[in-house]
Amino acid sequence: MATQDRNIHRDAQALKKLATAPTINPAAVDVDIPFFAIQPRYNYRVMDLSFFATVVATAAATIKAAVVPLLSAVGTPQLAAAAAVTFTIEAFWQNVAGVLTTRAATAAQAFTTAFTVTDGGWGVVLVQADAAGTITTKAQGALMDFGTEAIALANCPAPDALNGVVAILTIEASGADFVAATDDTDTAASFNTASRDGHVATAAIAAVPSQGNAVLGQKIQDDAGVRILDGKGGEDLLVLSIRSAGVAALTAGQAAVEYRPFPAQGEGRGNMSASQTDASFTP
Repeated sequence: MATQDRNIHRDAQALKKLATAPTINPAAVDVDIPFFAIQPRYNYRVMDLSFFATVVATAAATIKAAVVPLLSAVGTPQLAAAAAVTFTIEAFWQNVAGVLTTRAATAAQAFTTAFTVTDGGWGVVLVQADAAGTITTKAQGALMDFGTEAIALANCPAPDALNGVVAILTIEASGADFVAATDDTDTAASFNTASRDGHVATAAIAAVPSQGNAVLGQKIQDDAGVRILDGKGGEDLLVLSIRSAGVAALTAGQAAVEYRPFPAQGEGRGNMSASQTDASFTP
């Protein structure tokens, strides 16, 4: 008797669901604003995103579809260096017990853990928040000297218990060590916010009906190991959000997100499922 490995093939056709929602015209800029959220009862994977609008005016917009786990932020709130030992965090929405809660922009966020990035190297810092919206930082180590930004990101720490991911920061030191809480953040050679987006579609300015399909997310999880495209049933929100640098105006805009139950055919990933075999299969 043979055993069949039933992990799903990447081209297999699985049962899928489609959720559609009218887009909004964002009143704020440079913020990932949610306009639709569901919480499936079962584990799921976000498969695709598309949009349609009869007119897109004033500014282009990006529409995103991603999983937002408990206590994590919607989208990718941007971090910015300052002429101070602190940094800024733009406003964001946080999943608190299944409810999307607004968090105001932070003008002067301090590093809450001490660390140094060695001259010529990279470091990585997790920005996290608890249910009350209290923001703290968590460096990978007290002394960091990663050779590239990609290696630094691959070593991003996971959030502490009772916290979710707000953003992931990478810092490059050049000319001197970068010492947190001592050096102004704008003295870092690079001060970057890593993407936590899932599927992203661009709505370009157009006076005629237009549609767009997403650039599919390349990561199932972010660099801290927090889900982006895989959701836990009854816990993680599937959120559609919109972002623009100017106040975009979409006329008759609609977004559609495709998702499916996960696992399918015994596929496994982490603690969300287990691999299965079919002992009755005989080739």
